[in-house]
Amino acid sequence: AIRFEPGDTKTVTLVEIGGKKEIHGGSFMANGKVDLNRADEIIERLQKAGFANTPEPAGDMAHIEPHSMDREAYMRMFGATTGDLIRLGSTDLWVKVERDLTSFGDECTFGGGKTLREGMGQASGRCSDEVLDTVITNALIIDWTGIYVADIGIKEGNIVGIGKAGNPDIMEGVSPNMIVGAGTDVISGERNIITAGGVDTHIHFIAPEQVDEALASGITTMLGGGTGPSTGT
Repeated sequence: AIRFEPGDTKTVTLVEIGGKKEIHGGSFMANGKVDLNRADEIIERLQKAGFANTPEPAGDMAHIEPHSMDREAYMRMFGATTGDLIRLGSTDLWVKVERDLTSFGDECTFGGGKTLREGMGQASGRCSDEVLDTVITNALIIDWTGIYVADIGIKEGNIVGIGKAGNPDIMEGVSPNMIVGAGTDVISGERNIITAGGVDTHIHFIAPEQVDEALASGITTMLGGGTGPSTGT
């Protein structure tokens, strides 16, 4: 993120808006479909509202190089991506990321200066039934389907989507059922492995504390019986 303190003057290279190219927010100064023919009208509206504006200096667009990140910097910001090798704990086992379902440049991240803000990665004006309750971002998933990176969408306690979450108005490749809204909670999955929970089919329910022990070892489902610390149980 590039922060502007009062009185700061900085040059920022902008990128083209993706997705459906629809703007929402920004004090309603440029709401609607992106249309460069509206630029003069929007600038006039900004100036009338008291915003400062300096015409963009003439330059050769060919001189602007596409931005890139080395793998170490990308890993720190967004976690692993296709081709990265991950060591499993303190073992000698390594896994290789096979694919990445997120979109480079449109990754979902939450925090100061990050993408998950209303009108940016969070879609504006969406009803609660249109958006996810919770999203886990940039998770490394290891299960029977493969070793890959994706966002995980949760709605009413169930996983409803594994793919690319975000705001389809300005982001590329957002899964239709994984729209992030202003009320969507966010869990950062970067640099974490997510896998299916285990099932224990022979449980004697002796004490409630068994649940804590099970979760600590990756067991999320227990089947069995019992009434507590009795001889029969």
